[in-house]
Amino acid sequence: MSTTLTFTFDTLQYSKRLKDAGMEPKVAEAEAQILSETLSAALGSAALVTKQDLENAVNQVKIEVSNERAKIIQWVAALLIAQAGAIVALTKLIP
Repeated sequence: MSTTLTFTFDTLQYSKRLKDAGMEPKVAEAEAQILSETLSAALGSAALVTKQDLENAVNQVKIEVSNERAKIIQWVAALLIAQAGAIVALTKLIP
C-alpha cells in the first residue's frame, strides 16, 4: 500500500525572507516562483515512500529469503541422498 505524500512550499514566506535580507522584491518573487516550480517538478516525479512502505518491503524480502532458504535446504538434502545412493552403488560394483 503506497501512500501519497504532499509537499508544500510557501512562496510568499520565502520571498518575504529574501526581501528582508535585502533582495529586490521582483527578484525575490521570481526566485520563489522558480524554486517552487523546481521543487514541484523534482518531487512530483520522485517516488516518495513512508516508513510503513519500507517496513512492508523489508517484510516481503524476509519472506522471499525464507522461501529460498527452504528450497536450498530441499536441494541439498536431495543431493545428499543421491550422493549416498551413488556411494552405495559404487561400493557394490567395486569388489
